[in-house]
Amino acid sequence: MLSSVARFRSALVGTSTLIPVLASLFTLALYIGLPKTDFSSLNAIAGGALLTLIVWMFMAISYMDYTTARGADAYSYNLLITTLVRLRALTQFYLDERSLDKLTKSSIYDIYTRELQNYLEIADIQLSQGGTVWVSAIGYVIVSRLLHRAEEALIEIEPQTALIEDGSRIQVALENSTIRNKEYYLRTLERMLDYLNPGRFQHFQKSNGGKAKGDMVASPIVPSEAGEASEPSNPMHIAHSPDPFRESEARASIRQISNLLNESQDDQWEKLIHARNQLTKTTVLTGLTLYFLLAFAIVTIVPIPVLQSATFFFLIGAGVGLFSRLYAQSRSDSSIDNVRLAGVRLMAAPLFSGLAAIGGVVVMQKVAATSVSPSFDLNLFNILVAAAFGLTPNLFFSAIQKQVEAVDNSKKT
Repeated sequence: MLSSVARFRSALVGTSTLIPVLASLFTLALYIGLPKTDFSSLNAIAGGALLTLIVWMFMAISYMDYTTARGADAYSYNLLITTLVRLRALTQFYLDERSLDKLTKSSIYDIYTRELQNYLEIADIQLSQGGTVWVSAIGYVIVSRLLHRAEEALIEIEPQTALIEDGSRIQVALENSTIRNKEYYLRTLERMLDYLNPGRFQHFQKSNGGKAKGDMVASPIVPSEAGEASEPSNPMHIAHSPDPFRESEARASIRQISNLLNESQDDQWEKLIHARNQLTKTTVLTGLTLYFLLAFAIVTIVPIPVLQSATFFFLIGAGVGLFSRLYAQSRSDSSIDNVRLAGVRLMAAPLFSGLAAIGGVVVMQKVAATSVSPSFDLNLFNILVAAAFGLTPNLFFSAIQKQVEAVDNSKKT
């Protein structure tokens, strides 16, 4: 388990998004509220920093429970732990079956079994630890890749009936995927399944009136007692003893195709997590920019009415951006667990919109300087400009939403 100090450091990282904004608010409040002296600017900046540090410590302490795999994202954790338990149960079941059948002893079998068990052990260790990998959500992709490697190793040791079931499931997933050279892999997978279960398309023909894909595959022929060829009475129970070398080839091919699908899914998930982490970093840097701009304005003794007007425009833009983001999220039909990306966007929207509102008022004042007074006044024109510019960051969030929907479609298929 992770030490308390390490968990506290991870909690500091997890709560860092709001800190620059809090520092700006505390500093501005102290500058406006404290009596004016020769050192009032420095006192406001130092006092705001001290208050922010104290609040940050308390926020980090309360956030420590969310630095574990279960606490950071309970939904993703439950998906991974369910897969881990299922793979453990299957592994134990196949090992018990093998102990009853002395003929299945093989050094290759032992190698694949050990490989499977190693993946499961490492995944279990990762899930039991805490740290920044869970705060950043990259740990979920790491464990997902480990469990996928375990599933692929399981293909090498599972019985032939289970192998055929997995192959059919992979075939359906492959047909709905968008990976490159999909047709080639489909043909390869079909050949491997035809070899493992020659009667599967014949059974499909009987249940579908002799139509569809089974028409393109030659039906297996079984010699009768009279020496003539005839169709088997039950194609799903053909006595089939595959050549060990051909079966190994079939298992390797199915494992490779499964790996392609799993890697495609994990890559999509990782892209989404990187987008979320990049947005988090951008939000922190934007908040720091806001804080340093405010500190510069205080040090240069900008008049308080100007700061009050800028704060009002910031709040107008932030409010418009927040409500716009809430409306967009309420209309989104994305059902995927998006590693709390929606929450990060919700925190980032007011900050980006508030800064855009201030920038918009400044720009429009400069443009209209010939006919309108360029002062930073609280008039209707400036308020409307602040509200309009507060909507501009939605263009950025719309691009991220498209990426979320792409991952959602990938998960569904």
